[in-house]
Amino acid sequence: MTAEKRPTDATLQAAVWDVLQERLGTDASDIGVDVYHRIVTLIGSSTLQNRCLAESVVEHVPGVRGVANDISLPPTDRPTDAAIAEVAADAISSELGDDSDAVTVLVRDGRLTLVGSVRSEQDRTAAERAVHFLPGVQCVSNALFIAPL
Repeated sequence: MTAEKRPTDATLQAAVWDVLQERLGTDASDIGVDVYHRIVTLIGSSTLQNRCLAESVVEHVPGVRGVANDISLPPTDRPTDAAIAEVAADAISSELGDDSDAVTVLVRDGRLTLVGSVRSEQDRTAAERAVHFLPGVQCVSNALFIAPL
């Protein structure tokens, strides 16, 4: 995309808002859109489902360089850290089978850290992929190391 064809922030803000209204309908009214240097910041309060959908939709709008999702969740829509840890451990167990016993899940304020060891880079990546988009997970830090048997 050349400099002449890049949308202005105002044009991009309007395009993002149009896409959000199209995909979320009336639920989009709880979401605000700020754009600076083509970085879109989503603000407001919404459900977890709408928060994730809004981010997913906006990242595909032509001209968007980045998305900061600052949409807050009502307390009832936020899984507890214990619930996140349980679901994440189950997801890793499903993905890695018996090899998941060497993986520990740590969760604080929705930020998930994987610690321990796996057999290969493929297992390391699979463990992260298994938990990355679970409800309530804000981000994943993969501190797994590879220890082949």
